[in-house]
Order: sequence, then structure tokens, then C-alpha cells
Amino acid sequence: MESPPDAPGVGPSAELSEPAFPIVGIGASAGGLDAFKQLLQALPADTGAAFVLVQHLAPTHVSMLADILARSTTMPVVEVKDEPRVTPNCVYVIPPNRTMVMIDGHLRLLPREEGRGQHRPVDAFLRSLAEQDSHQAVGVILSGTGTDGTFGLAAIKAEGGITFAQDGTAQQDGMPKSAIAAGCVDFILPPDEIAAELARIGRHPYVTPDPPGPLAAAGNEPLPSAAVGNVLQLLHKTTGVDFRNYRSTTLYRRITRRMLLHKLDGLDEYLRLLRSDAAEVQSLYRDILISVTAFFRDPQSIDALKTTVFPALLKGRTRNEPVRVWVLGCSTGEEAYSIAIAIAECVADRGTQVPAQIFATDLNEHGIAKARAGLYAKNIVQDVSPERLARFFVETDAGYQVVKSVRDACVFARQNVLSDPPFSRMDLITCRNLLIYMEPVLQRQILPLFHYALKPNGYLWLGSSETVGTFTDLFGVNDSRHKIFHKKGAQTQLHLTTPLTTPVWPSRAGRVEPPPGERRGATADAQKEADRFALAKYSPPGVLVNSDLEVLQFRGDTGPYLTQPPGKPSLNLLKMTREGLTMGLRTLVQKVLEDGTTGRHEGLRVKSDGATREVNLQVVPLRGEGAAGCFLVLFEPVGGPTRDVSAITPAAPEAADAEREIARLVHELSATREYMQSLGEQQEASNEELQSANEEIQSANEELQSINEELQTSKEEIQSSNEELTTVNEEMIHRNEQLGRANGDLINFLSSTHLALVTLGPDLCVRRFTPQAEKMLNLTTAAVGRPIGDLDLPIDYPELARELAVVINTARIVEQEVRDRNGRWFSMRLRPYRTPDNHIDGAVLVFVDITVQKRAEDALREADRRKDEFLAMLAHELRNPLAPLMSSVELLRLAAGGEGTERVRAVMGRQLDKLKRLVDDLLDVSRVNQGKIELKSEPMDLVGTVSAAVEAVQLQVDAQAQTLSVVVPPGTLSVQGDPTRLEQVVTNLLGNAVKYTDVGGRIEVVLERRERQAILRVRDSGIGIAPELLPRVFDLFTQADTSSARSRGGLGIGLSLVRQLVQLHGGSVEANSAGLGRGSEFVVRLPLLPELPGLTQVPERVHTVVAPSPTLGGILVVDDNVDAAESLALLLRLSGHEVRVAHAGLAAIAIAAEFQPQAVILDIGMPGMDGYAVARALRTHVGGQERILVTLSGYGQEEDRQRSREAGCNGHLVKPVNLPDLEKLLASLAK
Repeated sequence: MESPPDAPGVGPSAELSEPAFPIVGIGASAGGLDAFKQLLQALPADTGAAFVLVQHLAPTHVSMLADILARSTTMPVVEVKDEPRVTPNCVYVIPPNRTMVMIDGHLRLLPREEGRGQHRPVDAFLRSLAEQDSHQAVGVILSGTGTDGTFGLAAIKAEGGITFAQDGTAQQDGMPKSAIAAGCVDFILPPDEIAAELARIGRHPYVTPDPPGPLAAAGNEPLPSAAVGNVLQLLHKTTGVDFRNYRSTTLYRRITRRMLLHKLDGLDEYLRLLRSDAAEVQSLYRDILISVTAFFRDPQSIDALKTTVFPALLKGRTRNEPVRVWVLGCSTGEEAYSIAIAIAECVADRGTQVPAQIFATDLNEHGIAKARAGLYAKNIVQDVSPERLARFFVETDAGYQVVKSVRDACVFARQNVLSDPPFSRMDLITCRNLLIYMEPVLQRQILPLFHYALKPNGYLWLGSSETVGTFTDLFGVNDSRHKIFHKKGAQTQLHLTTPLTTPVWPSRAGRVEPPPGERRGATADAQKEADRFALAKYSPPGVLVNSDLEVLQFRGDTGPYLTQPPGKPSLNLLKMTREGLTMGLRTLVQKVLEDGTTGRHEGLRVKSDGATREVNLQVVPLRGEGAAGCFLVLFEPVGGPTRDVSAITPAAPEAADAEREIARLVHELSATREYMQSLGEQQEASNEELQSANEEIQSANEELQSINEELQTSKEEIQSSNEELTTVNEEMIHRNEQLGRANGDLINFLSSTHLALVTLGPDLCVRRFTPQAEKMLNLTTAAVGRPIGDLDLPIDYPELARELAVVINTARIVEQEVRDRNGRWFSMRLRPYRTPDNHIDGAVLVFVDITVQKRAEDALREADRRKDEFLAMLAHELRNPLAPLMSSVELLRLAAGGEGTERVRAVMGRQLDKLKRLVDDLLDVSRVNQGKIELKSEPMDLVGTVSAAVEAVQLQVDAQAQTLSVVVPPGTLSVQGDPTRLEQVVTNLLGNAVKYTDVGGRIEVVLERRERQAILRVRDSGIGIAPELLPRVFDLFTQADTSSARSRGGLGIGLSLVRQLVQLHGGSVEANSAGLGRGSEFVVRLPLLPELPGLTQVPERVHTVVAPSPTLGGILVVDDNVDAAESLALLLRLSGHEVRVAHAGLAAIAIAAEFQPQAVILDIGMPGMDGYAVARALRTHVGGQERILVTLSGYGQEEDRQRSREAGCNGHLVKPVNLPDLEKLLASLAK
């Protein structure tokens, strides 16, 4: 509703034209595409709204977003170009590398801003939408990272619009969570449910230009209906704030908005909700309190203050004269801090040290609490320059906090300017965009209050749509563009004994009675009453006067009767009367004052312009409301003017004329006598009154002297109290400094502990939390003061609130391991909060990250499990060859050279080979894991390696009646590698294929060249690999069959060894399987070399018979294992050697001294004196330098061989050893 033209405070631009349909701004970032699709798919095509999609897009890439989204809806989807006018039932998509805003119903594209912080296109658009569409704007925030969109939603909600945010279904919840934490979201829903609400809201009267409703025809009535009056009365009763004279359009929108959110159609229904739900009363209260604010919201006006106002205020000031500023409607403090910063900049530029005192007030206690903290989100970088951020803000994990010096200059308090006493002696008052929400009756009361509160040279700063209206006698214009005014010297009378507004509610008859103090001035009411009386009965000229005979209004042509006397201008009626009227008028007025009835005096003669007029006087007392004490004096002319007799040539008058003249003179003389007598009586009465007044003045003087003495005494007492207050103030300053240091120490201590710590009150509301808790629990400053149970904490512990209550009630400590949504583990400790006097005043919630420990525990448990499995498999695998060996030994004992001896020997040989392979694999894995394996790398042909491995497993393939096909490319495949180790890789893969493929199965080996890689594929038709095992198939000790009935054998180390050997060659290996029973495939990739001549070829396997070695001149076998020593000695004796045996080191030295053997075979690991020590001792004896020393041990690492050489040994063999290998080594050493 527009204010009347004469209403102060509201200019012609206060209300913007409203669109005929709602516009929905939808913002998203990462993960927003899916959310956009879901929302558009669920939206009807005829909602009557327009949809503008603002997505974070790569600035250098062409966007296909519009084409993609067009498949999800039947509405037209267009990428914005050429600044189109928005139409309903259409979808508009922002183009890349642009910022888009809403101006006059058009989508205007601006260059992408890269100046401050991150690009925030969602905030930019939603802010412009709120500014244009006001309460009809709708904002939606979907999936995305960061905080873009929070400021925009806050602006829309502040204007009365509807806001949405995506719930936990968002792929990235940064943007929705930021908006929710800021408290500016009405609905938290998944995209499809947001679409349903948008369809409902699109046709709702709230978002149409002229909605019908209880306030639509309010006119000038402050309370248009009893129902609305009841709502306002309930608000006043609950909050203490009277909204009766707030603008009816604002009240309508806020009430209807709450009804829309609760899906209520009637005001009576909403009133019942308010009466039953106290929280909804508070929500409506917060909605009515407009909280649109930002840092440096109007930078041009701030610059105008810095250019004109602040220099004038700072001129001639000292450091003991602070600049006092009153900021009304400060909301969350941004404007107050902006003014404090601007003053600080001006003071610094002038090189002075003038302090500032900012008194910022608001009705919203939540906003006041946030303002006192001075902590704001990081997206304020859009409004604050980098220089100001660096100078006046401190960056924290939660955002930016105003520096302490600026915070100390600002005092925030809750104040109702309509009922609470105002501040005084202000240099500057800022009241921006507050008056536009008030009816003229409140504006007329507030502006004089501002005049009273300002110093004589003070300034008033209003909003861009506000003026001082008719109060031009109180304020002069300094800057009409930026709405800066200065105080004039007019006097202002304020009556502050009662609130400015007294709640008056509708009577039963529906009529609203104004309070006694709310009446129009006496002048205006007297004028109306005079008009009524004069027009009804008289039409002669006259004047309206008050009880002091001061003229209030001239009516008609009073020139023949009244004139201004020379000298100072006056409106006193008796001083203005022309000659001949004064005496009669004074007498008539006196008579009317005494009788209280209408008086009349006829036949008075008045001289005017050289002529004499006869006139009748009538004085009428007025008794209308507001006109008491006023009189209407009417001049009734009788006949026309006559020439003055003194100016006529003397002539003998006729007798009749003479008699009339004599009678008139006699009457006039009689009236003069009566008047003189009346004057005498009045003089006597005045003398008596003056005498009485003199006595009273003397008495008052004595009382004043007494009062003066009392005041002097009070002054001394006040001075004493002032000294005490000064001392107390100094103590308080000192304690405040101590408290500040303690608080700083506490903050640093809590930050350095790196603990997530939250302190709670007895009501389980959050008091404080550390930066680590903010990160871990996704807390914001908005969480302070809210119950812990209302927060969406990312931990899976629904009993938290109940456990905290138990801790507070029982003072016991609770510790529990909990897990967050990201899979991290924490040790949660709940402790009672104890005050210094040992009272329980809440609880302390501490989280310690134990993710690493939990993972280590899991790893240890897994390692322990796999160790147990490995030991079981090792025992199983070692028992397998031992059983046939034991049977073979028994068969040898029983057969004693019979027919089965050769078969027994073959069995024993195979099982011993199997045992040797198991031990070799274990040693190779150990070497690789310890990084001790050495590759003898050289250029080689991979084709020959594959052929050799195939030949090695051919006997096993034939034994299983399996089909083995080999496909190799012609020529050579050159790789850099160790031929032995790569053959081991292929052999292991083929061995596994043979082992896990049933009898008659198929095995395929394919070697091929692809680009610069050699690729080896080994496929089989065997048992396959389960999907859950496939990712772990190359882990150590992992096997497909871990049951106790294992029939395939093996320790689960072959594939692990394959992967590590391939990786050592710079290649990779992978396993594929379609599932159990469907075979498997292993693929090895190795880098190729350019084809080179003379590559190493794997020699063909040739079975040769080793010729017996020449007989040595005695051999000494030394081993603490009696069976091993005796069996080796027996073999050597059968080969024709003379052999002695020793089972300890000292015994070996003694036998060697006596026996003088040519060769000594030494075990290393012997008790007492090990093999190395024996070797060194034998070298020192006579003939020891020519003696052959060979170590034979289970230790086969390279460092073991090196130690053998250092001890003086000629050779090193690893158990078990083949007799041909031993004899070959001895023969070579003997030469």
C-alpha cells in the first residue's frame, strides 16, 4: 500500500511494481545436473511460474546444459541470450562465463566477476530477484559445494519470499547446508517434492500482484479486521511489540506467508495455530522484523558520509570527544560495523585519534547476539574489499570476525524505538529502510524523536526510499540523492513518560478508539469547528482566536477592521484592531469569558481609510473537540462608510442628527466609564494577585535556596560516587584485560589441542565449540544457542541427547566409539561441565579421531586371520609330501630291493621336489617384500621364455589329460628383464591354470604385441574366481579354496610373487573371471624394447647325466642334525669318498686336525659354535689354506652367501641339495 503524499518517511519509489507471476531462481553447482533433471521431470508444464537455472559452469567451455535439460520437461528450455523478458512456463539457463541478474523483468547478462574470492553467480541472481520481485520471489538451492546462494536466499526471505534447499539426497551438500545453517530456508526437501511445492505455490494468492485477503481492502484503517487484530494482539502479548501501526501490506504479506508455509487457507485457522503453538508466534515475529542488511550495502552513500558528514563531525574534536552514532534496525550488525569501519578510515586519513561510539539497536534478539559476536560467513568477500578484510577482519575456520577494536566501539542492544527511551546527544542517526514499514502516525512521532536525540549539528541518514516528509522545519537537506539531512534549530517537545504507541484493540462494536495522546493539533480542530459554525449560520468576515486572543485564522476580508500596527509583527487581536473597536471588543471578550455564552455589541464605529463604518461585533466561544478556549470574532457591517464629521465643513446639523450623535456619545461615554471601572477592578485584583505571587516567590526563593544547598551536598556525594565509579571502572578495565587474555589463552589452548570439543548448557544447547568440532560436526555460528538434538550431526549415534542428559544428571563420564558418515571413527567422551564451585552446569562433548587406530586394529585382525590361515595351509602342504615320504621309507624297509623300489624312489623324488618348490616360493616372497631380490636384467626374448615355461609344465598337463594351446608371434618380442624370474612368472601362471582346471580342461597361452607392450594372456576353463575374491586374488596367502577339504594345494603365494616380479620389471598384471565355474584369465603386460640382435635365449631343457666326480682325499661333514649328517655321509660314501662326521663345532675342529680332510661341508646354524666360526678356525690350522670349505644351510639369502665368503668358505649351497649339484661343486673346487 502506498503512503499518502504527505506522509513523512516514504518517497515515491518506496513500492516497486510487481510482476504478474512468480519467478523461481534455482542455483546449483557440483551434482546439480541430476537434481535439475529430477526437479524438471516432476514439474507440471503449466505452473504459471518462470524458472531461471543458475549453474556453476566452466568459463571456457561451451555449455550443453539447456539441451540436456530440455529432455526432462515439456516446457521450453533456452540458454539466455540478448536479455529476454521473462515469461511464465519457461525455463531459462545461464550461459557460461557470465553473471546474470534480474532487472525490470529482463534477464541481463554481465561479465563474469573475478575480483574477489570465488565466482558467486547464484548469490548475484537471487539478490537481484529479491530486489525486483520482493515477496513474490522464490529461491531454490540444490546440490553444490561451497556457500554460493546463502546470501541470495537470505535476501529473498527478508523480502518475504519463499525459499527451498535440497535435503540429504544432494550429491554435494555444501551449498544446501550453508543455507540451512544460516536459517534462511523454509522447506528442506528432495527435488521431486520441491517441484510439487512449487506447483502449489505458483497459483497461490500470495504470489499474485493483488491478492485477496483480510487486508486487501484495508484502506486507511490500521486494523482492518478483528481476526488480524487478534493476531497482532497475540503478538503483542507474547513479544511485547505492538505492530498495530505497521504497514498493512507488510503485515498481510508476512501473515499470508506463514499461512502458505503451513498450507492454511483461512486466517481463523492460522489464529488457532498461533494460540496452540508458541514457536509459530516467534516465527511470525521474526518474519515481520525485516532483516535485509549487508556490509557497505550502499557504497555511494557511505562515500558521501566520508566526504561530507564525517569530516564535519571530526573537525576540532579531541580524543575525549567520541563520535556518537545511533544505528536503528541494525539487524545482525553489518551496517553498524560498516559505519564504524568508515569512521576509522576517516580518522586514520586525518591522522587523529578520535574514538567512535556506535549504539546499534534492533528488536531481534537473535540478530543482536550474532552482531555482538561479529562473526560472519566467508562470502562477505563479495561486499568487503580485500584491503578492509585484511585490516578490519580476522579470518577463522568459521568465517571472518570483526577485529576487537571495532567490536569494542559498537554497543548492541535490544530496543523498541516506539516505546523505549531514545539515546541523546547523537552526532549521527542512521535509520535506513525502517520508516517505509510504518504507517504515517508512527513516522510523525519518530522523526521529532530523532530531532530530539541529535546534537545541534547532528545528521540524519535515511534509506533511499525515505524522506523527512513535512518535517522540513526540523531537518534540512544536505544530500538529497543519498538522503542525508542535518538538524535545524527548531524546538521539539517530546512526552516520553508513556510509550509512543499504546495498544488499542477493536471494541466489540468494531470501532477503534484513539488513545488520549493521539489527537490532532488544536489549530486544525478549531479550524474545522469554526468552518462548521460560520458556514451554518454566518457569512460575515471574522477571525479565529485562542484564549490569549492570538489570531489563528483570518476568515474573509478583515482589512476594514484589523491592521498590523507599526513595529514588531503581532497576531494579537487587540493590537490589530482599528480605531474605535478596541474598547468595545475588549469589553465584549471579557464578558464572554465570564459568562461563557455568545456576546454581541452593536453600533460600534470604526475608522478606516478616512471613513467611518458602523459595525456590530459578535464573539462566539467554540466548544467542539479540540477547540476549547478558542473564539470566533465576527464583524457585521451596518450600512456603508460615511465621511468623518471632522473632515466636513461645519454646518448646523439638524436637531434629529444632533440628538442621535449625543445619544451615541453618551452611550460611548457610559461604556468607557464601565470599562474604566472594570480596569480599576482588574487592577486591584492584579495587585492582590501580584502581592500573593510575590509572597509565593519569596517562599519559593527560600525553598530554592534550601534545594540549592541540598544540590550542593548531592554534588559532593556525586563527586564521591564518581571517584568510586572511576576506581571501579579501572578495576573493571583491568579485569576485562585479564579476561581477554584468559579468553585468548583458552582459544589458543583449545586450538592447539586439535580436539573436537563442544560445551553444552543444562538445556543441551550449544554454548561453544572448537574449530576442529566445527569441521568434524559441520557446525556454524548459527548452532550456538540451539539444542544439540536439533542439529544434523554427521555421527551415527541417535542416543546422544539421552546420554548427555544422563551425564548431567548423574555426573558420570561416558565414553563410546562412534562412526561418522564418511566412515571415520571417533572416541566420543561425554563429561559433566563443572563450575568453579563444583556445580554441574552442562556437559562437555569431546571427539578424538581414532580412525588410524581402528584401521590398524582391523589390519592386525586381518593379518592375524591370514597368518592363521597361512599356518594351517603351510602345515597342510608340508604334511602332504611328508606322508608319502614316510610311506616310501616303510616300503623301502619292507621291500629291501624288491620290485617296488624304483617306484618308491620316484614318489620320494617328486615329493621332495614339491617341498623344495614350497620353500623356494616362500623365500622368493620374503626377498621381494624385503626388497632384497636382485634382478639380472638384460635384453631378452619373451617368446623363448614362454616356450621354456610351457615345456616345464607339459608333464603336469599331460597327467591331467588337459589341452594346452600356445599362440606366440613370429620372430622375437624384446623386453628388458631377468630370464629366470620371467620364466618363474609364466611357470607360476601355468601351474595355477593346471592346478585349478579339472581333468580334460582347456588351457590357452597367447603372447602378442600391442603398440609398445608385450601382452601375455593365460586362460583356463577351470573353477573361476568369485567376484568378492577377484580384487584380492594377488594378495599374499589368498586362495580360492580355503576349506579343510582343499584338494588343489599351494600356499597362496604364487600370484603375489607373480605381481611383484612383474612390477619389478615395470609391467602390470590383472585377473579376470566371469565367476565361479566359468574359468579365469590372467593378463601380463611388459614394456617392449626395440628389436636388437643377440638377445638372450632361454636354453632348452636337456636331461644330462653328471659324471662322477673324482675321489677327494677325505670329506668331513659337520651338522648338528644327526640324520642329515649321516644321510649325506652315506651318499658320499656310496659315491666312493672317505667321509667322517661331526655334530658340533669343536668336535669338527678336533676331527679335522686328526683326519686332515681335503673338503669340509659345514652347516651354519649349529649350537655353541656356528659354521662361520668353524670355517675361520679351520683356515688357521696346518693345511687349512688349501682345504675346500663349503657351507650347506637353510639360509639362502645373498647376505648369507656373503658372510660365507667372508668366513673363508669356497662355496655356499642351500638345503636340500641334490647329490649331483654337490659333487659338481666339489669337483670344480678341486680343480
